[in-house]
Amino acid sequence: RCVDGKVAPDVLQQEVRAADGHLVGIGDFAWLRPRLIGEADGAGPHGTPEAVFGDRDRQNAFAGERWQILRFTWQDTLRPDKIPSVVRYTIAQRLVELRLAA
Repeated sequence: RCVDGKVAPDVLQQEVRAADGHLVGIGDFAWLRPRLIGEADGAGPHGTPEAVFGDRDRQNAFAGERWQILRFTWQDTLRPDKIPSVVRYTIAQRLVELRLAA
């Protein structure tokens, strides 16, 4: 959907590392300049309580490294405009935030 919506990610399977170099986690796809990670949350791998808690921990760790996560489900892919519009809006907001923080 992102490619068709003209907001293709820069990287698939983006490693996020802490300042000391340790691996915080790997995001499904990423836009580097706005430090934005997209996650495809399938019901199987992400449907157990343990997986939900793990996803939350990893999301918090990404946030600590100044990355924002967007989470998408299979239902989101059924609306061709949804994912690209959310990504486009979030990229614009993130770029403003990062400029103000600099």
